[in-house]
Amino acid sequence: MTDSLKAAAKAGNTKALEALMNKSFESKGVTVRVTSSGALLKILVRGKEAPDKALLPTIQKGLASIAPRDFEQAIVTARAIGKANAWSQKWDLARETQAESLSVVDSSLPVSQPAVKVLASSEKSKSWYQKNWLVISLLILFPLAGIPLAWMSKWPKANKIGASTASGVWLLLSFLSQPLTEVQSRTPQEDNQTPTIELAEIDHFGDAVRSAEQASDLSQTAKREEEWTEIAKLWAKATYHMKSVSQDHERYSLAQQKIADYQQNITHAMNQEKSAPNIFAEDFGNEWPFTVNEGRLQCLNFRRVENLEAGEVVFTTNGKTYALNGVAGGSGKYLIVDSIWKEHPDFPGAKINIGDMISRGLELCK
Repeated sequence: MTDSLKAAAKAGNTKALEALMNKSFESKGVTVRVTSSGALLKILVRGKEAPDKALLPTIQKGLASIAPRDFEQAIVTARAIGKANAWSQKWDLARETQAESLSVVDSSLPVSQPAVKVLASSEKSKSWYQKNWLVISLLILFPLAGIPLAWMSKWPKANKIGASTASGVWLLLSFLSQPLTEVQSRTPQEDNQTPTIELAEIDHFGDAVRSAEQASDLSQTAKREEEWTEIAKLWAKATYHMKSVSQDHERYSLAQQKIADYQQNITHAMNQEKSAPNIFAEDFGNEWPFTVNEGRLQCLNFRRVENLEAGEVVFTTNGKTYALNGVAGGSGKYLIVDSIWKEHPDFPGAKINIGDMISRGLELCK
């Protein structure tokens, strides 16, 4: 299981990173919660007393050895349970590159020294197409799987429509061009040459099994929307490889059976993604405006009237839905948010600003 956790952590799974860190700091009486925001990895360490900053080099060294995928920066925040933040440290994460391109760092230096930044600065941030390589590959190579996966992604709506249209046209052209394909003539010398790369060497069955195992492991601890999105992508990848298994493969029959199972798992992950809670108090710190610890932020009944866009921004927790903006409050369908709106700790009689939460909700309307 440890090897599976390490593999999941290296793939960027926050729950796997959290499990490894909790195991490491268990003897110190410190608990760890790991979340993410885009390319920023957030690490919250807590204890009866605020954990000492001496833990920071250990965390940095562990992250450097794992090199979790798709994260460019990390921030560690420490506090005593039930109290305000004691300290916080943010730094750039080093990227895993070829051994010969890595800078040599003196082992006598603490990990928190700027040497870590020297490694990180040598690699540019990934482009959007590198981060979404799976979706783009499937749109080109296997449109029937790529188009649904594109709509599951967090791309803007215009990008989803454009990518789906282009992929559909590509699929149509592929079918239409098949009768016109001509076999190019080859010289005798070319016929006698041994090809250096053979497509038959690709182990589609093995790749499918590995993706399915990774998806299954992640689903054991997944709670958040982005985690179920990653699981759905892994099941889609496994499905693609199973469909690519050739008919003369010794496990072709088993592969055909697994395709149906994997497609059901994609549907399950997508349903879990829709029902997973979105936001947690620990992710917002002192800016969390509610008295409850977690809930789901939504934008409902979005509509466009002439040049105006409107949507009902609501927050659901413990089975109750509260109106956050005027459109939702004016509908009369939701509870008033005052009953769970947190008092400002520094200004008696005032509430913590809820405007940022409304802005986040309006973004969900688009």
